[in-house]
Amino acid sequence: MGMLGVLLLKIVFFDIKVYHGGWFGYVNGSMRYVGGDTVIVEDNDSDFWCVFEAEEQLTRFGHAKEDIAAMWYKDPQVAEYEIGLMAFDSDRVALDMVRIAEEKGYVELFVVHEAD
Repeated sequence: MGMLGVLLLKIVFFDIKVYHGGWFGYVNGSMRYVGGDTVIVEDNDSDFWCVFEAEEQLTRFGHAKEDIAAMWYKDPQVAEYEIGLMAFDSDRVALDMVRIAEEKGYVELFVVHEAD
């Protein structure tokens, strides 16, 4: 009789602080996200979190996928944007976002839109 291995995945529900409608710029010599709006998106399911899911979430705020130039994420406890910003450009990094949110309470997501 063989052994049956069971893989248990921990599903985490996490919060994201989304900055959208603004741009990156320098304020008093420090890089910041300037303008736009901020919203907390609660109870995101780690089992489904990916780039596509983030884009779908953003449509709720009136942003079309084709208008999104890039998405960046950051640990909220890293103050320096130049050090802390990481591109959210693949589903592989989605796991890192979940890890940050689990450790810190939430993760920050910055949306950069195509220029008009």
